[in-house]
Amino acid sequence: MKQSLHLKISRFIRDNGLISSGDNVLVGVSGGMDSITLFHVLLFLRNDLEFTVAIAHFNYRLRGEESDEDARFVENLANKHNVNFFSEKKTLHTTSGSIQEQARELRYSFFSRIAEHNAFTKIATAHTADDNAETFLFNVLRGSGIRGMCGIPIMSKSRKIIRPLLQTSRAEIENYIQEYSLNYRTDSSNAKNTYTRNYLRNELFPGIRTRVNPNVTETLFHASQRFSELENFLRGAYEEMKLRLVKFRNQTESKISVPSLLDYHPSLQDYFFHSFLEEFSHGETSSSHVKALRSLLTSETGSFLHLMDGISIFKDRNLLVFTTKKFQNEFIIPVELEKQYFVGKNVFQCTRVASSEQFTEKPPHVEYIDAGRLHDELVLRSWNAGDTFFPLGFAGKKKLSNFFIDMKVPLYEKKSIPLFTSGDEIVWVCGKRLDDRYKITPQTKQIVKLEYKSLEIN
Repeated sequence: MKQSLHLKISRFIRDNGLISSGDNVLVGVSGGMDSITLFHVLLFLRNDLEFTVAIAHFNYRLRGEESDEDARFVENLANKHNVNFFSEKKTLHTTSGSIQEQARELRYSFFSRIAEHNAFTKIATAHTADDNAETFLFNVLRGSGIRGMCGIPIMSKSRKIIRPLLQTSRAEIENYIQEYSLNYRTDSSNAKNTYTRNYLRNELFPGIRTRVNPNVTETLFHASQRFSELENFLRGAYEEMKLRLVKFRNQTESKISVPSLLDYHPSLQDYFFHSFLEEFSHGETSSSHVKALRSLLTSETGSFLHLMDGISIFKDRNLLVFTTKKFQNEFIIPVELEKQYFVGKNVFQCTRVASSEQFTEKPPHVEYIDAGRLHDELVLRSWNAGDTFFPLGFAGKKKLSNFFIDMKVPLYEKKSIPLFTSGDEIVWVCGKRLDDRYKITPQTKQIVKLEYKSLEIN
């Protein structure tokens, strides 16, 4: 066992290019069985593979004095083997989301800072084949896409993280610990099934090994590697699809061609939705999100979904519009002259002006009207189905919905465009078009200036 595990891990490191000659490797050591084995094996291999090692330990203080004892144990281990030791202590906030996710983010952030400031070229973590199997099954059960079924990556190039034990089972580690009589710390929280992963490890996998497949860890490792190969292929296809499908994109909005997307096989449509939504939202996507998006492809224009926090997707004719914009709900605002009114991130105002003011050339957010045509009741309101007006430059009356189509205004934005009305008549579709009945004429005696502009305009 002593020789064979060293040989197995050495071959795994070489085959996957995890460590090169001259590398400085920072080893994440919690004090548990897995990380102690990792450190011990890398100590054994460092001369042969020509690299150096140091230890990093993060203390979350989740178990009070027990956590502090772990930190002292790891520091003593570093001193015993005369390697550099780096540590950090921080208390987690148990009310802020997932404890495990918090711990992961803090741990990797700490590792990255230490590596950057001390010229470490690699960061080694002690994830095992069992960890990979648990991750694989966890992602399958929660409806993850193909990327989730890739399991834990052997190496993360972006953070220079390597996982030399990823093909090593927990049983092999237990045997290694016993044969070398290595001391280690036991995390008492691992025995509690409060966390989903602990339940998988303590309850589900033992049953699978007994009743279904005694080699489930190895089986799921190879399955995750096959999914990784498939993911690499699909990622390339996705990048090519984006070039064809994305018709518009900025920080808050993206538009996808529906006819072009329908040319692809449904499995590629699903992969595109899964990847694009993750990219757009900077968050995780589930199969239920993908299913909902698929339904939009054949939905009527105007259909929409609200997915995740602040992400909406609308069907607008031949486009799917992904947006983070917040749209105005229905509103009715009584208006008086010489006052300002705020609608979302915009401001509306109407003021009397002298007839001598130049108003022939004006920006889109400004309009001048014949004040003598106004009724007593002035209102700023949202669009209603059936609204009509007499758009300047058009012949006769027109439905506002048809005007929006002519102006290529996305249907999902209709409620966001205020209408300035006088009595039952639309005076101005703000920022879009004046009603012909309110235009300035030679007979005009009083003029009102209308403005509707973004608060962000200087």
